[in-house]
Amino acid sequence: LEDANGRYISTSVLPSSAHALYQAGATLYFHLRPNPYLQAWKSSLASQLGVTGVQLSLFVGKKGTGTRLHFDANDNFTVQLLGEKTWSLHRNDSVREPTQNWVPSTEVPGELRYYCPEDLEREVPRTARRVTLAPGSVLYVPRGHWHGTVSRSDAISLNICLPPVSWAR
Repeated sequence: LEDANGRYISTSVLPSSAHALYQAGATLYFHLRPNPYLQAWKSSLASQLGVTGVQLSLFVGKKGTGTRLHFDANDNFTVQLLGEKTWSLHRNDSVREPTQNWVPSTEVPGELRYYCPEDLEREVPRTARRVTLAPGSVLYVPRGHWHGTVSRSDAISLNICLPPVSWAR
């Protein structure tokens, strides 16, 4: 959501509020609680990839909604389940392998401030690559890559988040 000061925020809401927020144009982000089927699939996926802590979530948005430019401290695979979503992607030359996520409309977190420049990008560069996902498409977004999205229609995406592996590991 965007607050009155134009800052990008997120909040937890009750299920009864989610539909109203969706109708108002908010993108909904659901962390999936593993039922026995999802837990088995998630464990198998983590084992095959050699990682721990895989997280599954859904992004649900109406046509024209999406996420602003940002980068994540994890690797993400997105599977488009319904509708179409256009992604803007750009390599991050300012911060390599970040340890925290960052959205340009927010303050740079303390730890990130130690190893990133003062003037990080604030909007999607014109040289960003644009990719449109349709149902069944899969997109890999590496850790630290700038990305933002816009749904071209009502859309649902499954996100598979892989936490970073430390250098010690």
